[in-house]
Amino acid sequence: MAGKNNTAERVRTIVESKIDSLGIELVETEYVKEGAKWFLRLYIDKPGGVTIDDCQLVHENVIDLIDAADPIA
Repeated sequence: MAGKNNTAERVRTIVESKIDSLGIELVETEYVKEGAKWFLRLYIDKPGGVTIDDCQLVHENVIDLIDAADPIA
């Protein structure tokens, strides 16, 4: 399981500064198995709360960073 926690930490390192630059806080990263599938989750927050538009903005700004770094074995 330690390897999976390392994956979450690697992703955090890759995306945290980009998310911060959007005025959004990266609260937690999680890489967990549910059933037969693995899920990478980024938990975010900002003053006043997070909207679906904020989620989309974060996704659009980090997906290419994650894909380029390829942190998931």
